[in-house]
This record gives sequence, structure tokens and C-alpha cells, in this order.
Amino acid sequence: MEKIIYSVISRGELEIKYNGNTYKILGELIFNPATFYADLSALHKIQGLNEDEKYKLVDFIEKDSLEKIGTKIIFD
Repeated sequence: MEKIIYSVISRGELEIKYNGNTYKILGELIFNPATFYADLSALHKIQGLNEDEKYKLVDFIEKDSLEKIGTKIIFD
């Protein structure tokens, strides 16, 4: 499995590093509770990732984010 690195880099942007590439996904950060709502349709528009890879990114980040960075990331 390729390493997935991600971070909320601003109130409105999520950066994902995967398979040697960097992807930026727009969204909205809410502070109480700390939740980032990422634009799922923007992820689906990224070329160079197949549907299985996109599903893997979403699944990993949604399950990992609250514990790892203290912000729940939800793709919607």
C-alpha cells in the first residue's frame, strides 16, 4: 500500500500526498467540534487516480483523521 499523507493546510483546503503526487481538495473547516468537510466531487474530478484509489483515500482519511490530527475529515 502506498503511503497516504494528508493535512488541513487552511480553513478551506486539504492537501493529500499519495503515490508521489500532491492533491488539493477544497472544503470547509468547522472548529467546534473540529471537522473538515472535504468536497467529494473535487476528489472525483482528479485525473490519474482510479476509483479504487479514490475510495481508498477517502476511507483511510475518514477513519484516521480524528485520532491522528484531532480533526474529523468527512468527504461529502
